[in-house]
Amino acid sequence: MGKKVIIMMFVLAIVFSVMAPDVQAIPTLTLYDVGSGSEISITDGQADFDLNPVAGAITWIGSLGVWTFNVSTGITMPFIGSPVAPVLDLHSIDFSSGAGTLWIWFSETGFGPVNGYLTSSAGGTTPGAVSFSTFLDSASISDLGVWFGPAFSGSESVPVSFPENSTLGLFASIQHDGSGTTSFNSTTATAAVPEPGTLFLVGFGLTGLALYGRCRRKQSKRSSLKS
Repeated sequence: MGKKVIIMMFVLAIVFSVMAPDVQAIPTLTLYDVGSGSEISITDGQADFDLNPVAGAITWIGSLGVWTFNVSTGITMPFIGSPVAPVLDLHSIDFSSGAGTLWIWFSETGFGPVNGYLTSSAGGTTPGAVSFSTFLDSASISDLGVWFGPAFSGSESVPVSFPENSTLGLFASIQHDGSGTTSFNSTTATAAVPEPGTLFLVGFGLTGLALYGRCRRKQSKRSSLKS
């Protein structure tokens, strides 16, 4: 795969961000076969499509275009994470019978307010090329770039600040030159920046421990000199 493939995958990622599903009140998992234009969108608890009974988790098994076997699972709150500590986890195994490109999008609404750092990571195996991005209200805030197989992994941490009732989404793009299987796990999670008061207390505690240790060493030294 050359530069044309890389450029194409970035273009596809941008196009898909524009085509991203409308704001949802519940978790939504979408798969789109670029070649055929076939698409399936599943919401949490949707009868006959979501095979996972757990609230906050979606599992879909099926075929889409040349992607003849797919097992995709998206997990978020209330199963993991919370509005002020968002977590999205996307796992998928996708087999294609020929060359093609598959987009997978997992999103949830109701996050925030958040002021901290967002860490996105992904890893897995592929015979082709993959890319992963995290979106906030359809705008990309983290892009792990394009990776080639057979194995790949990486992560990125970026500062974020967004208001209440925001939408976060995980996007994955898979491209195969022929038949093969891609398997991956992608996660994005946020950690809040500690309040100034919390930082002061932590610093005060560490300083106290350092002074205590210094005093103990002095006492030990005096005792050894006396003896």
